[in-house]
Amino acid sequence: MSEIGDPTNLSGTFDRRRFLRGLGRGALGVGMAGAVPTALAACDGDAQPALETGADAMADVWLGTSIRSLSNPYHALWKQGGEDFAASVDAADRIQTLLSEGDSAKQLRDMRALIARVGKGNVIFNVDPNEASDALPIARLCERSRCYFVTSWNKADDLHPWDFKYWVSHMSADDAAMGRQVGEALVRSMNGQGKMVAILGLLGNTASQGRLRGLKQVLADHPGVDLVQQDNADWIRTKAQSVAESMLASHPDLKGIWAADDGMALGALDAVKAKGQAHRIRVVGIAGVEEAVRAVLAGDMVGTAGIDAVEQGGRGLAIAWHARSGELEVASLPREHREFYFGTTLLTKDNAQRFLDTVLAAKGDRDWNDIWVNVTGQIRYSTGS
Repeated sequence: MSEIGDPTNLSGTFDRRRFLRGLGRGALGVGMAGAVPTALAACDGDAQPALETGADAMADVWLGTSIRSLSNPYHALWKQGGEDFAASVDAADRIQTLLSEGDSAKQLRDMRALIARVGKGNVIFNVDPNEASDALPIARLCERSRCYFVTSWNKADDLHPWDFKYWVSHMSADDAAMGRQVGEALVRSMNGQGKMVAILGLLGNTASQGRLRGLKQVLADHPGVDLVQQDNADWIRTKAQSVAESMLASHPDLKGIWAADDGMALGALDAVKAKGQAHRIRVVGIAGVEEAVRAVLAGDMVGTAGIDAVEQGGRGLAIAWHARSGELEVASLPREHREFYFGTTLLTKDNAQRFLDTVLAAKGDRDWNDIWVNVTGQIRYSTGS
């Protein structure tokens, strides 16, 4: 089958109208958007038998977890969640974790290699695309290969799972809300006065951008706090430590460090402690990884936004698994199950221990059949969709 044409506009974002035109006007007629999955299926699978469904058919299906790096404690928990789910469906020997190390081409290449090894239609994926622009190539690969998949965090706002047959769901936390939550906690700890800096993730990463947007909403209401510098550390702890060291040297009167995730917050904390400034410079992060939660309990960090990464890693595979087995009729799912927020919690010294005792301690204790248990609402987009 030939490629459908490039459904992107000059800015590199998804252009739904061009995508629909590429499928052919005659095939779609009226009601184009509703016909996209059907048209894709016809284009991809006319000469192929339908995928076999049911419990017996799942015995040869592999599970692919595609994430960035196990040096990131959040992704290490995500991997564990995937393995917990795989064990629950007797597929512990058929799960593979693919690590992109921030390389988008490698992420796609590794997914393609797994599909080639086990066969089209015989892999399901739970994917964290490196950047928003990576979601479309991933969707194209999975559509051509008849692989049901779920994504998290990164995609263009106008690119939607319901325009595809095998893209079951996209899930995310409300990044702007988390950025606001920890931003407000940091500003309070600074008594609403002084200089602060921000350490961001990958430049084109949707989560990083949304979290920074939330922080800036807080700062608009607190003119006494001055964001004097922001820089990217690409979600890497050691790089964040180096970035923070440079910031501390440039701004010796710094009072706060806001980091877009816990790994980078911990790197910044390493730099602050090395300078003997932990009592004066306050740090916040996002993710709720165990080391950061314990740092909050110890008073070394002001707070973090708790994300249940084990849940995210297992639930994405569970959703794709139920679609592949035929237990979910994907085309009939409501949109709030195609694109949804999952729950998060602002963690401070008051509730950090409870998060450790319940969420982090209950790593393998999940009902993976209740696949929508953590849905808190349909994703909202700041620029519309």
